[in-house]
Amino acid sequence: MLSSRLSASAGRSCLINSLRTPASTSSFNTCRHAFISSRRPNSLNYTRHVTAYSNIASTTTPLPPKSTDHSASILQHEAGVAQDAPPVRYEPPKSGFLSYLPASFVPYAELIRIDKPVGTYYLLFPCIFSTLLAAPLASPTTTPSTVLATSALFATGALVMRGAGCTINDLWDRNLDPKVSRTRLRPIARGAISPEAAIVYTGCQLLTGLAVLLQFPFECFFYATPSLLLVSTYPLAKRVTNYPQAVLGLTFSWGAIMGFPALGVDLLSNHAALTAAACLYSSNIAWTILYDMIYAHQDIKDDAKAGIKSIALRHE
Repeated sequence: MLSSRLSASAGRSCLINSLRTPASTSSFNTCRHAFISSRRPNSLNYTRHVTAYSNIASTTTPLPPKSTDHSASILQHEAGVAQDAPPVRYEPPKSGFLSYLPASFVPYAELIRIDKPVGTYYLLFPCIFSTLLAAPLASPTTTPSTVLATSALFATGALVMRGAGCTINDLWDRNLDPKVSRTRLRPIARGAISPEAAIVYTGCQLLTGLAVLLQFPFECFFYATPSLLLVSTYPLAKRVTNYPQAVLGLTFSWGAIMGFPALGVDLLSNHAALTAAACLYSSNIAWTILYDMIYAHQDIKDDAKAGIKSIALRHE
């Protein structure tokens, strides 16, 4: 290697000198051949290098071609995560009201959402509002004790009928709930309660609701009956329309009508009462649509896969 470098250096010097000083063509060609010869690799070393490289290439595992399909890589990654992730398992409640119940009672308490009373409040508030609106319109004027007693009956009825509505909803959705992350551990969806047992449970709740309804004036029976149709149709609405929240609003706001006949105010003959009830009912429908639209937004990805319709999904 050292000798080749020296030869190359000498060749370069010869070329430079031949260019600087007048020289014959033969001397220039002689220097040029000497320089080119110095740049040629030693044949023995060159053969050794080629042989070594060939041996390395033959024993090395070739790298796979680099994929440019980023979407396929993402899908493969997500599939790997899904396979490695442990299955979601139901954990019995360890705190709160449900933790004190016998284990066999817990699924039925979960079915009526007794540990999540917000839905009961939404059903109760329109009843309380209409009772307060009807009190000064009644003749004679309703006493505070009567208003409190009526409100207590409404609270009991709201608790019972909200539970019945949840049971009916879960019966209809027993094949859809397992597809949604938030609902897949509900009692019917996870198999803790059979559909037959849930139907019997619904019948018991409806009978209890009827017992509460009979404590009101008889006219309330005719006003309350149409609400049962709405309770039954809401679970179907999310399958056929993008606006099931409107049906839910009609259902949950029905109490805006019930306070008037509960205090003996006839909506058909009292124009002021009818106007007040209509305005209250309409505003509660709008309120229900708004809060349930926000609530449904958390499920839009799962709802899209399961075929469940909602305003949140329609206007995403």
